Amino acid sequence: NGRDTHIDLGPIPIFDPQKGITVEAWIRPTTGQDLQATILSHSHNNFEPQIQDGKFVFEIPTNYIAPSSIEMGKWVHVAAVFHPTRTDKQIRLFVNGQLDASFDRSEELHFDPTISLLIGKRPGSNNGLFKGEIASISLWNAARRDSEIKLDMHRQPRPDAIGLLGFWRLDEGAGTEIKDSSANAYHGELKGDHQWHQLNVPLRHLHSMRGSGLATQVANRTRSAIISTS
Repeated sequence: NGRDTHIDLGPIPIFDPQKGITVEAWIRPTTGQDLQATILSHSHNNFEPQIQDGKFVFEIPTNYIAPSSIEMGKWVHVAAVFHPTRTDKQIRLFVNGQLDASFDRSEELHFDPTISLLIGKRPGSNNGLFKGEIASISLWNAARRDSEIKLDMHRQPRPDAIGLLGFWRLDEGAGTEIKDSSANAYHGELKGDHQWHQLNVPLRHLHSMRGSGLATQVANRTRSAIISTS
């Protein structure tokens, strides 16, 4: 029923965007998305990968839009990279491991390390809920190279990988604690109405959580669970 089901990851105080940002996720969006269907968010208009009108968008805080259309109901890997030390093309957007767009960016990025990161919605009540499945999310305090995005999209990162802040597989199958598989252990809390159950997906048949707004499953290639909304 779309009621505020999401994951609160809490603050990540060691996150320094000036060292670079990479967000990667396996998603399967469905129709009926909010205007801004959020994958991961920090505050309003700060940095936020999302789906808008069938496009992958990185809001940081300007909207940078990848031109390729995201097919509803199909699995897709998306990645957004912010490279603050480049002299141009600081924003790079990837769809299924391929560079889809790059942009110059001149705005200063403000980040408050005391604010929580959220999976599946923006801050505020029922704001920007993602409808569909999110199979895994990784957050890096580094601008990953194009080759790394392509080569690693089907692989789980090492817990101690350089620059890895968090990797959430979303495959718990029960309870409300969402484990971070990185060495940093930024575990999250599942909030809102939900229930866990089994769900068939093209990648594999795995545990899943379906809630009023989100559900979770596991993607085969990353061995990660999924957040899904209905």
